[in-house]
Amino acid sequence: MLFDAQLSPLQNDGSPLTETQIAIAKDITAQATAQLESLLRIYYLRHGFEAYDSMLIVHLVHLANVTLTRITIIEQNPDIHATSTEEIETLRSTLILCLKGLHDQSKNFFLSGVVFDVMKNRLSPENRNLVGKFVALRDSDRDQRERHRSQRIISDYVIPIVNLNEDPEAGRLVNMVQEFGRMSQLG
Repeated sequence: MLFDAQLSPLQNDGSPLTETQIAIAKDITAQATAQLESLLRIYYLRHGFEAYDSMLIVHLVHLANVTLTRITIIEQNPDIHATSTEEIETLRSTLILCLKGLHDQSKNFFLSGVVFDVMKNRLSPENRNLVGKFVALRDSDRDQRERHRSQRIISDYVIPIVNLNEDPEAGRLVNMVQEFGRMSQLG
């Protein structure tokens, strides 16, 4: 995810990397993502996500963004990105794991709740229904807190975005919270 802009020839025509280097870099990032997913699954099985862990949010957000980006690309272009049902189910399983982690961490960590709400709003209706079977997307305590979240939060925390060519202002937490507040007023 972090290096997508540098590895994509469509977005970066003047890439100093050769095709071989790009292929190796893609393999390395895919392997690192798989290892991060494995570590988070083992962490969840051993410890669960209920206990406060300040470093967990970074890894959950990163993996959720990578996974959600891949799912979105596949859903938008099913003909171009021919993937097996098993691969899509694996991606959805990873997304559920990450969102469950963010939801559980939100009980102890305000920022996790805000990020969870932002991620939840990025889901397609099909994925939202699927995630809703495993993670409580609505609860009465959260409804009370959501009113407070829709107020301006002064923060420069940048949520990881799809690639380095995007405007970082779109990834600033304060802008995402404003968008969430605007969306909650409409819906």
